[in-house]
Amino acid sequence: MCRTPSVPQLVRPVLLVSRFFLVSGGASLARLYNGPDTRADELLLGCAVALVFCSISPGSRLHVSLQTGVRRGGPFAGLALLLAVFLLKEPTTPGAWFDVFWTVGPTALALLAGLVIGWLVLLPDGLISKILGHRWLSRPGRDLSYGMYLWHLPVFILLIPLVPSLAVRVPLTAALSVLMAYGSFRFVERPIRRWAS
Repeated sequence: MCRTPSVPQLVRPVLLVSRFFLVSGGASLARLYNGPDTRADELLLGCAVALVFCSISPGSRLHVSLQTGVRRGGPFAGLALLLAVFLLKEPTTPGAWFDVFWTVGPTALALLAGLVIGWLVLLPDGLISKILGHRWLSRPGRDLSYGMYLWHLPVFILLIPLVPSLAVRVPLTAALSVLMAYGSFRFVERPIRRWAS
């Protein structure tokens, strides 16, 4: 029996082909990195993971099957993601590695992140889930992570003329981003949440 492909099944290859043409056509790094169309597949992948977690019943065959899969693949995905974060340098100059990385790299990293998230969510009693679920880590993650994401780039850019050393600027950016995120959470987000409820 022939099924009609769903919209996501059609969109994913279109986004990858689109990114391939952008890369091979010589699009700038800023365009590749910041274009909403070049990030759409990563966002859609995150949405798909969230939908799967919301729609499966604990104990169902699908749930057990996913648990088995992430029990086997989750640790490898986590290790690969950690290695990528600390060892992989995003290419900035055109060449073969630039073309390969900017065509499939972000999607591959998003897939690894999705597997790691699945591993942590589907196996909440695992050691890594318990460590990452500790309130000292989960509370800042819940309350400050988005603010840190929003503040890190403006802080980094503002520090460029003031702190030329990258080795000093990166940790300073991290510290200031946490402070700014805490300030915006405490004095903006929390009052708005209280007012809204």
